[in-house]
Amino acid sequence: VARAQPRKMLDRTLMVMKLVAKEIPNAILLLHCDRYDPANHFNFDVLINQLQLQNRVFFTGTSFQKGFDYKRMNEVYNLFDVFYLGTSGEGFGIPLIEAMACEVPVITTDYTTGPEIVERNKAGELAGVREEILGSWHVPRALVDIEDSAKKIIKLYKDEQLRREYGKNGRKAVLKEYTWKN
Repeated sequence: VARAQPRKMLDRTLMVMKLVAKEIPNAILLLHCDRYDPANHFNFDVLINQLQLQNRVFFTGTSFQKGFDYKRMNEVYNLFDVFYLGTSGEGFGIPLIEAMACEVPVITTDYTTGPEIVERNKAGELAGVREEILGSWHVPRALVDIEDSAKKIIKLYKDEQLRREYGKNGRKAVLKEYTWKN
């Protein structure tokens, strides 16, 4: 769940999926983004073919100009076993909280809001940072570690009890700290 723009690092998400697919034969990646978003910096179809992920990557059909309503977003999140966002940095991280609200365990970059939202609430795991880079407007960014991301996804895939625990912790945190009122 992300806008297909460079800082969301969706190209790296596909690279993570390549590693996950080697270990989990039935794994699929569901992307809730506009694959034709003009803000994107790569061609999804070309990269999916290069990584040989045909029939492993699916899109929800959303458009960056018109998103899904709350009901449909709830349906999207509830399709996930794990929510992964290998972002280079977030100002807040609304998709992380949305996933947590749906009791979906989260894996995100150990950078900016990831530790505060996910780790502090024991709602998932943090993927390591490969290196820091300088983003637009001179904002520091991070490149998520592809191998570590894949290991964390595989770990949660294999441990249903841990997924449930993270999901319940996340939901509890959202109801306590991240309601619209709060």
